[in-house]
Amino acid sequence: MLSSLLLFPVKMLLTYGYTALFLWSIMEGEVGLILSGWLASEQRVFQYETIILVAIAGAFIGDLLLFLVGRIFAKRTQHWFEKHPKKERTVMRWLGKWGALLIVFERFIYGTHIPVLLTIGMSGYSFVKFLIYDFIGIVLW
Repeated sequence: MLSSLLLFPVKMLLTYGYTALFLWSIMEGEVGLILSGWLASEQRVFQYETIILVAIAGAFIGDLLLFLVGRIFAKRTQHWFEKHPKKERTVMRWLGKWGALLIVFERFIYGTHIPVLLTIGMSGYSFVKFLIYDFIGIVLW
């Protein structure tokens, strides 16, 4: 069962290489990153340094897109949060309490990634500060 679940992602990585890892990292990078590392160690298909750079680039682009969706489409994004008011209040409380640390560590807290980035984008948080702290968080990840 598990091997059949991993067959598709491994085939994608073997077929499309770093492009698959990049696109995967935009959406969710853990599985692609782990499998790429395994392919680098067992199959010598990838290079570790390139895996890290590609995963960082993909994660950064993905986070930037979520931030910009929150910023540019604030009214539409707000409509989503009206259905989930507790999430927005929680993220705003965390942002007020921890500020930049929330941006650095949000990807380590399961289930917070998308709501945090959308809310930070909507909040008017500094774009430059977001880029800096998000990059630090991605590198730590």
